[in-house]
Amino acid sequence: MIFRAEHIVGFLAFCIGIFLLVDAALKIQTAIEAKRFGIERWKWILFTAIVAGVIGALLLFNPFKATNIIVRMVGLGICLDGLMNLVVVINTVRTVKSSSIEIID
Repeated sequence: MIFRAEHIVGFLAFCIGIFLLVDAALKIQTAIEAKRFGIERWKWILFTAIVAGVIGALLLFNPFKATNIIVRMVGLGICLDGLMNLVVVINTVRTVKSSSIEIID
């Protein structure tokens, strides 16, 4: 690992790129479902999913040669993925709280 640090970083970037692409695809599907359910902020979910997907694709295809740029892209991708998950959770909780469904026994 010490002698092949660039290969390890490249492999980790590739793995995180795959993770970001899959998660972005699922969040795009979530945004489409949110639009159908009438969630007002579905565009934020879609926007963050697309941005995370683009960063995931950049990490996957790895056009960068410098290790510092790859590490920064991985960090940015992980941060955007966390932001995307936060937006989804906040919007879902707001929707559930705003829709008051009474259960009739």
